[in-house]
Amino acid sequence: MSLLTLKEIHVSFGPQTVLDNVGLVVHPGDRIGIVGPNGAGKSTLFGVILGRVVPSIGQVFTTRGLRVGHLPQEVHATEHVTLGEHLRSAFASHDQLAAAIHDVSEQLSTSDADEQEALLNRLARLQSELDAVGGYHYESKIGEVCAGLSIDDLPLDRPMTSLSGGQLSRAALARLLLTSPDLLLLDEPTNHLDLAATEWLENFLLSFSGAMMVISHDRYLLDKVAQKIVEVGGRGLRLYSTTFRDYVATRAVQRVQQQREFEKQQAFIAKERDFIARFRAGQRAKEARGRETRLERMIRDGELSARQVHDDKPFRFEFNVEQPGGQMIVRCTDATKAYGERVLFTRLNLEVTRGQKVGIIGPNGVGKTTLLKMLLGQVEPDDGKVRLMENLDVGYLDQHLAVLDEKMTVLAAVVKARPAMSETHARSLLAWFGFPGDAVAKEIGNLSGGEQTRLAMCTMVLSNHQVLLLDEPTNHLDMAAREALEEALLAYPGTIIVVSHDRYFLDRVTDHLLVMAHGGAHEYVLGNYTYYQRLLAERAHAAEAEAAENRVKARKAAKIDRQRAGSAPAPAKGADWPEEIRHLARLSVAKLEEKIIDLEGQLETVHAQFSDTSLYSDPGKLAEATRLVAQIQKDLELYNAAWERKAQ
Repeated sequence: MSLLTLKEIHVSFGPQTVLDNVGLVVHPGDRIGIVGPNGAGKSTLFGVILGRVVPSIGQVFTTRGLRVGHLPQEVHATEHVTLGEHLRSAFASHDQLAAAIHDVSEQLSTSDADEQEALLNRLARLQSELDAVGGYHYESKIGEVCAGLSIDDLPLDRPMTSLSGGQLSRAALARLLLTSPDLLLLDEPTNHLDLAATEWLENFLLSFSGAMMVISHDRYLLDKVAQKIVEVGGRGLRLYSTTFRDYVATRAVQRVQQQREFEKQQAFIAKERDFIARFRAGQRAKEARGRETRLERMIRDGELSARQVHDDKPFRFEFNVEQPGGQMIVRCTDATKAYGERVLFTRLNLEVTRGQKVGIIGPNGVGKTTLLKMLLGQVEPDDGKVRLMENLDVGYLDQHLAVLDEKMTVLAAVVKARPAMSETHARSLLAWFGFPGDAVAKEIGNLSGGEQTRLAMCTMVLSNHQVLLLDEPTNHLDMAAREALEEALLAYPGTIIVVSHDRYFLDRVTDHLLVMAHGGAHEYVLGNYTYYQRLLAERAHAAEAEAAENRVKARKAAKIDRQRAGSAPAPAKGADWPEEIRHLARLSVAKLEEKIIDLEGQLETVHAQFSDTSLYSDPGKLAEATRLVAQIQKDLELYNAAWERKAQ
């Protein structure tokens, strides 16, 4: 049974057709990633599902009572409520059930015997409904989600209208996740999240029991949470029942096959038209006319394509370096920076040499952008030195794109970057970057975020910088544009220092990572993001193994001490023990130690499953593994508590 069915949907805005005769079926538990270039119709698809966009043709079918939760790209505060009221409104049904339980309880106290049975039945039913939706303990859920999305530092009595755009988006996402809808529609949910919050969201979505559809350019997130991919483009939808990584591989093969088929068809068309031209007059004229009629019908009906296979990479470009510069590019020595009591970093030591590609990652507010501005000389350290070597030609891409003059036209910005360039050449270059024809006359302030980013890249291409300082360069870019940027940076021979939360981008482009944390902590890693994650997992595993070994040593030492002292074991009955471990009092210290060692081995085995990426594609197995970890940890706590009492 499906939750949602779209059938023969057609949507147009004026003369522009966005979706044409498209269909889609969403089943319970589906995790669908929605991909496609900007403007292809991804958000329009959500609008159709939500009933906000009415198709001119087609139908939308949903199951009765379907609860749909939606996060738009841009969130605006429309109600004068506090953050706490906004979040608690997700549990309005809980409060209604609690109020109904209170009313029935009051009626029971004054009812006669004939009424009590019916009231008790109703009370049991209401209590069961409340238990099914999480009971009374939703304040802890609110705290958990707020911490995960990094808004736990915001006062709950703060008005929603006073929040920034990013805070509003995270607050809206928090409330949406707390409602636990049957179908979750997320439109670029990671736009305003740092890495830690993005990773938390991924784990939340992996354990989410409902269906979800996620529009995202975050390829790392899609690869982790999506089991199906819907590609939106060319006015249609195409469903791939596979992971994102397999979708990318499948699409590449299809592009090659389509190109080969196109070339084969073009050869056939050319051969037929040559025959028609040569025998249009003469004895074979009738045959030539017949072939011409058949050829035009085949092209008209789509049996033969007269157009090149669509290439979804909108532009390709490269950054050049005319003079490579010296070997040492950046040297930071004991650099420290703080704003009041907020410490960004302390005693930062860093060297970057020519050709290195360094990624900077960390939570919002730890000083990543500030460090770039120090390298540019715009901000001074409180202590120590931050030095970008002299006489280097440096290009800077600000995440807010403040480097562009909003009153300039697109063409004027390019001419300013390279005054000697002819207008014809400038127009050709801009067309390459997605600004064809009259688009070059647009004012920069009227461009979208993605268009402004592409224009900034275009001007940087013209400048032959030796060093590129990039602050969130993939913001506002669709997937194809991100891939084009990655290819250009991979081929760039100069030095790159880039702040980014795009993990897929970091994996492809960077070979070093500066990891920054709250409180001034930092770490320099010789590797990309995936290498760093593997390093963290190895450290966690080693720390866990060491802790387990220390516990075993402590138990053995305690046992030896008891034997030497001739001490008797704890009373077998354990009459003075807490109730939850009293049943373990009959076991000897040796038996408790054996059980603890066994449970620690079980825990290590289950933990090892989490390093297998296939686990995250099976919600059932993931839930079972998570449940096992919780159960084993609980058992360990009980057995350790019993051992500590026995070993006294």
